[in-house]
Amino acid sequence: MNHRSTLVRTGSFAGLALLIMLLAWGTARAQRVVDVPPGFGTLNATIMGDTLGNGARVDSSTVYRLVRGGLYILNGTMDHRYPVHLDATAGAGPKPKIIQGVPSGGTAPTEAWAARATLTMKNIYMSALDELGGGHERVIRIRENRIRITLDSCVLDQATQAGFRFDATGARVFFLNSTISNIGTAASPNNGRGFDDRGNDIDTLWIENSTFYNLTSRVIRDAGGITNVCRINHCTMYNIGQWGVAFGPCVEATYTNNLIVNGGYYGANPRGIDLTGGEQQILVRLSVLPPASGTQTALIANNGFYLDSLIVNAYPDSITAQPYFDSLWTAYMTSQGTGATVYTEAIAFGHAPDAPANVVSDWYVDPAPPNPELDTVGVFDFAYANTHQAYTRGADGKPLGALTWHGISLTAVEDLGTPVPAAFRLYDNYPNPFNPETNIRFDLRQSGNVLLEVFNALGQKVATLIDESMPAGSYNVRWDATSRYGDRLSSGVYLYRLSTTGFVDVKKMALVK
Repeated sequence: MNHRSTLVRTGSFAGLALLIMLLAWGTARAQRVVDVPPGFGTLNATIMGDTLGNGARVDSSTVYRLVRGGLYILNGTMDHRYPVHLDATAGAGPKPKIIQGVPSGGTAPTEAWAARATLTMKNIYMSALDELGGGHERVIRIRENRIRITLDSCVLDQATQAGFRFDATGARVFFLNSTISNIGTAASPNNGRGFDDRGNDIDTLWIENSTFYNLTSRVIRDAGGITNVCRINHCTMYNIGQWGVAFGPCVEATYTNNLIVNGGYYGANPRGIDLTGGEQQILVRLSVLPPASGTQTALIANNGFYLDSLIVNAYPDSITAQPYFDSLWTAYMTSQGTGATVYTEAIAFGHAPDAPANVVSDWYVDPAPPNPELDTVGVFDFAYANTHQAYTRGADGKPLGALTWHGISLTAVEDLGTPVPAAFRLYDNYPNPFNPETNIRFDLRQSGNVLLEVFNALGQKVATLIDESMPAGSYNVRWDATSRYGDRLSSGVYLYRLSTTGFVDVKKMALVK
């Protein structure tokens, strides 16, 4: 007996009526928005208190809307176990600013935000700097396995260790049109990391059209975890201290259309002070994937580099500039014929921080504190004139680096690197019937907020699998038949519904134990 016939036999007129009801309800459903006033603890109180009498969330798809230009001081780390979606009010004006608070007579926690469930943020500024000017270790920290984080047009700023730290496995992180800045201190440069994997395996790290500046260590810190997909495309990196990017062992790696200026500004150091714990000092590094983890693929093309002569002149005689790529990336460029796309040119940005020549010279004279810090004063602009050759050096004919500085957007096709599906589609799950896991696959013709929910035969929602903004593309979700409270569900017929702008569909599945 095939799966489809089994599915039909479990149906009924009541089930058909429920299917029609869910379709109609999904089409008319409007997203719930809660406006959060600025102030001390207002964000914590609003999100944590948005519950029903039984403790369940009022609506897990709620958007918490923050006032542009508003200051939100956290009353302790924002630590959530349910989906959270933040956005700014419409219009122009500064992004809402989230910083840490200092409890009476105490100190602020080590991180501003701890995510244990889906987190979606758009047009938000967040800092680990507290209200009294004290610096703390991390801005965002992942604390639960296999969750998804999407940041679009956001800024993570001012932390002593990392902008983004992984303390769980299997995360899917999409960092789009955003910035990580001013991470680390000159006294402890090894701690200035954009993304710190802490040796955890990562499902997806997708970094696109984004900017990193004033990081005393590196954009990605690899501590041995395996990443399934790591894509860095059209990013600007400026004043990155120890090196640029350490991919680590990665199944699918992409490094394209990026621009590194003053990357690895401490230089290559074969005989002198050890800045990296013995790691090889190279601007962009890729580690070999262990054979047991699959076949490694990598694409590298159309990347630019420049090191300010002020920094080179500050080096002692034993120090030289770092090589651009390690031997593995070089081998991929050779096999792909992309070696000629490596580009070097002096770039004059609109308003960039000062080149850290004083930081370099001080370190090699006497690395002990006090040390001069990187230039953080001013509103920076990393656009450059179209008279630069780099302006058309991208594989797509666009400027190298983040396109946001030039008012240029990436299309959905470029965001994914694969063709966009021709239509929305929700597929039959497989296997079906299932025990204990099944796969739910769907296509998005265009980007938008996506809600994937599971209901029992009575129409009661038992699980929310996705509730976030997603780019166009094809996706697969594996569900282990647990409820939104973590309980194992009993045998029976369930319905899963996909809702997004302009499309709603519902299908049935059977759990058999």
